[in-house]
Amino acid sequence: MRRLLILLFFLPLGVFGHSPQISTFALVRDSKGQWTAHLSASLEAFESALGNKKFSSAEAFQKELIQQVKSAIKIKSGVLQLVTLNDGQCHLGHQTDLKFTLIGLPADAAKISVENELFKELNSHLMVFKVIDGATESNQFVLQSSNHFSAQVHIQPTGITVDSEQAFNYYYLLFIAPILLLLLLKYPMKKSISVVTLATLFFACSTDDSTVTPAASSAEVPAVYKKIYGASSVTSDGTTISIKVNGLPDHKSPYYATTNSLYQSYSGLTFGGYIFEKNPNSIIEQSATFKIPANPVMATNHAATPLGPIGIALNGVPFFNQYAGPNNQELKGEMAGFDQFYGHPQNSGVYHYHVEPLHLTTVKSTKSGLMGFLLDGFPVYGPQEETGSAVTNANLDVYHGHSHATVDYPNGIYHYHFTSEAPYLNGNGFYGTPGTLTQ
Repeated sequence: MRRLLILLFFLPLGVFGHSPQISTFALVRDSKGQWTAHLSASLEAFESALGNKKFSSAEAFQKELIQQVKSAIKIKSGVLQLVTLNDGQCHLGHQTDLKFTLIGLPADAAKISVENELFKELNSHLMVFKVIDGATESNQFVLQSSNHFSAQVHIQPTGITVDSEQAFNYYYLLFIAPILLLLLLKYPMKKSISVVTLATLFFACSTDDSTVTPAASSAEVPAVYKKIYGASSVTSDGTTISIKVNGLPDHKSPYYATTNSLYQSYSGLTFGGYIFEKNPNSIIEQSATFKIPANPVMATNHAATPLGPIGIALNGVPFFNQYAGPNNQELKGEMAGFDQFYGHPQNSGVYHYHVEPLHLTTVKSTKSGLMGFLLDGFPVYGPQEETGSAVTNANLDVYHGHSHATVDYPNGIYHYHFTSEAPYLNGNGFYGTPGTLTQ
């Protein structure tokens, strides 16, 4: 009897307190005071939210999803002013992302109420919620059962706070838990654990306090990231993919030490038709961790790419942008130093690619294959489409990418392409919000 009561006491916490599916919901206010809403979840979760209905096309699915989200999310400024979700944008993929402009939410809003019932029919689902106001980000994440998600946002000069409620746990606390505790008192514990200990554990587990940041947890790494064969490890916490690399190319190069088995002298032509001229640098092993969004979304403000690593190739070699250092000089001055696989090291020994990574496009994959990821989480592809047609700058936007289905993302995703002409990989900055790099 005693064991049964303990099971009944903690079973709801196990069922409702943990979940393999996580969605993220963010409110963002840019420097001009314009608010946008961003919602990201797995395609499977969105399909379930729509009742697993069949659609005639991806466009029909996107249209229905946008309408359902508009109906399910209710945002108010203050007490009465209802905010309208407008201009819905949807990027389908393994992780599907939606963005809306918020009409009616004042630039100086200090209190916002939010409700999201999109996933109310899903028992196995958790939501992470945050608010970003310019350079200030709420340091409280609301991670809870989203059968009925509700939160109050307070924006003050000292920071952003989020208050929320989790309906099930409070119902359990008020009605079911007292009954079970009384029964446990009737059948006292004879072993090392006491009723007081059980009660302490329950209150610790069921309190939904948004001032506590959830502990980091591991999650299954999506298959597409397992293609980064040059990484020493690839892990995920559900929102971020962490990629650890040593930066050593897996192909021959004249920049390796002559004692290295991968050293190979070279004197032929390189990218752009230049005759190879070795620069004075040598390849040095690095220790770097790239942390990129697992669910990349289009950024409100597009950050410029810096000099140095802006992404990672499948073989663990960093991508650099279209400029030479220092001071964003024209890259053509360095092209003669690109080796037979179109890479070279800079003065601290970091080997990298500015242009098409020839080892990947001709040996490990194809010219239309996946090449890696930029720091904003969006994938990078070679200089051809899967049909075999060459990609030119005219096919791409100002960030040097576009959206459509690929082998890796059959439902479509925004992605970058290498091209034979400047800017080669990336144009006017990141399409999404970049993650971090630790070296």
